[in-house]
Amino acid sequence: MIGDITGYPSLDTFCLDGKCLNQLPFLLVDHTDNIQNYHGSGMIGLAPTNQGTGAKMFVPELYRQGLIPRSLFALFLHGGKHHSHLTLGGYDLNSYAKAGERITWLPILNTGLWEFRVSRIKLGSYHLST
Repeated sequence: MIGDITGYPSLDTFCLDGKCLNQLPFLLVDHTDNIQNYHGSGMIGLAPTNQGTGAKMFVPELYRQGLIPRSLFALFLHGGKHHSHLTLGGYDLNSYAKAGERITWLPILNTGLWEFRVSRIKLGSYHLST
């Protein structure tokens, strides 16, 4: 566990390109512990399922209401001088992939988490193999 967030379940209106989704559930954060550089005031989950809570799922609900063209999201994480980006309803290979590369889709191993099998990881000059 990286850190903890506590807060209150809340509802608000979420708008994207002039279209709005009413009564969107989110967590209104009132305390964080061991989370550095978190500057938000709320949190919306992007888990693959609602884990039996009955809560509306953020991305599928945006799709169901017609706010995004596809029920998917893409997350580009960057810790350097560039910003990280969240794309809702699609992905942008032109901005975040090498020319000529393609997406490799992996099955998730645990439907409650974004967990998938990897055989090797390369980060700069660091290599890790299983």
